[in-house]
Amino acid sequence: DFSNLGEVTVTMIDYIKSILHDAPKEMHASAATPTTNHLFEVYQVDPVLLEKENADIYVHIVMQLLYLSQRARPDLRTAVSFLCGRLTKPDVDDYKKLTRVMKYLDCTVDMPLVLAADNTGKVQWWVDASYAIHADMKSHTGGTMSLGKGSIYSTSTKQKLVTRSSTEAEVVGAHDIMPQLIWTSNFLDGQGFSIDESILYQDNTSAILLEKNGRDSSTKRT
Repeated sequence: DFSNLGEVTVTMIDYIKSILHDAPKEMHASAATPTTNHLFEVYQVDPVLLEKENADIYVHIVMQLLYLSQRARPDLRTAVSFLCGRLTKPDVDDYKKLTRVMKYLDCTVDMPLVLAADNTGKVQWWVDASYAIHADMKSHTGGTMSLGKGSIYSTSTKQKLVTRSSTEAEVVGAHDIMPQLIWTSNFLDGQGFSIDESILYQDNTSAILLEKNGRDSSTKRT
């Protein structure tokens, strides 16, 4: 039932405007993307921690963005995922990264999330992993699902395992997505929709061979 879609859209836009209204002045500008290439870089030696007032502002806004990214703005998901991992002791660099997200949000307030389903009977998933991107050498999984147009489901999470290669990180990434893939297929089938196949796309040839062939593509290193 999409009868209240317009109302939901207006509500989320009002929510974004309220976040921006309460944000510090330095967060009001424009940015082409929510983050830059150094998002996952962290100062390990003598980081300049935020004072309590700014740390409280940081935590408050990140929690608001977490809700927003889950409901209507999956384009913020990766940046928000990192910022959530810095809530305990945020530093000045984390605050700058949050400011970048807010500047991007400020100039994309009215950008809607458009969702649509086609009649192909296919559920398409895309999964990728960034190897050893975190300071503790853990990798990061990103995944999204579409029924035709727009991201119905998306995720961006830090992996729980320490992997030893980009291939291994990609396999763990696929493993992270598979439970949701199977659940979604079963759920849609239970609602009476005909699902012909669920397709998972990856861009790592070695990982794809391991996932398809199992032991036949394994060596002592795997």
